[in-house]
Amino acid sequence: AGLIKGKAMSRAITEVPGKAPVSPILEKAVEESKKPQSKSAGSRNLSQSTKSITPKTSITKDTTTVPPVFKRSEFTSLEEAMSAASSAKTFIDDIASKVADETGNTVSVAPIKKLARIMEKIKEPDIAGDFNNINDIARNAIVLDNPASYKNIVELIKKDNKNVKVKEQKPENYMGYEGTIINLRTPSGLNAEIQIVSPNMIYGKFPLEDAIRILGKERMAQIRNETGVKPGLGHKIYEEYRVMTPEERLTPAGLKLLKDSIDYYAKLR
Repeated sequence: AGLIKGKAMSRAITEVPGKAPVSPILEKAVEESKKPQSKSAGSRNLSQSTKSITPKTSITKDTTTVPPVFKRSEFTSLEEAMSAASSAKTFIDDIASKVADETGNTVSVAPIKKLARIMEKIKEPDIAGDFNNINDIARNAIVLDNPASYKNIVELIKKDNKNVKVKEQKPENYMGYEGTIINLRTPSGLNAEIQIVSPNMIYGKFPLEDAIRILGKERMAQIRNETGVKPGLGHKIYEEYRVMTPEERLTPAGLKLLKDSIDYYAKLR
């Protein structure tokens, strides 16, 4: 999604004949980690390096420019927000189903986000401790079986919804992963999320049981045969990477996780 066009999409990875694809972001991270630092300037230089690379290596960092029309949810309590989730889910499931039918794709519905996960997400930097900044308490996904329909999907969702934010998750910013997230205001007042994602990205990013539920065992086996890679490794790598501090992401261990993720998703595109 995002500029997902199956295997024919343009790649954000630099390819060198005879060598594996190398990400410009990974190259920058490696260069920064090799720079000599004096004892007095070390922490300052590391901090400056972190500032420049963190937005590019953090999958949770939203670098999207939000149109002025997009507004956050405005509930006075988390209980109010949760009470609005059921009707919000029905609303976006109806939208996704109609759009998918019209464009030749399929829909994967998802349960309302659990309270325990919401409490974890509140601690993330881009949420800033405010549950009204969480846009995926109600969410679903349009599985991009028909890559040529991507632009049409986006336009159809935007057409009848005024409070909309479209975020393209490009490989160079998301550790090799790509997809699109569309947030929109529902009649209940809760912002919700519709993802647009290709089958191959689902295979690589989603937990195994979720990927099987969405794609089915036959499609999973087909992707395995076509790509030669195991499912769900992108999710596993990210779970290790996301708990690292910015400084830890510049260590050999952090850089290896970044490279592993980029290489993994490159084989799925």
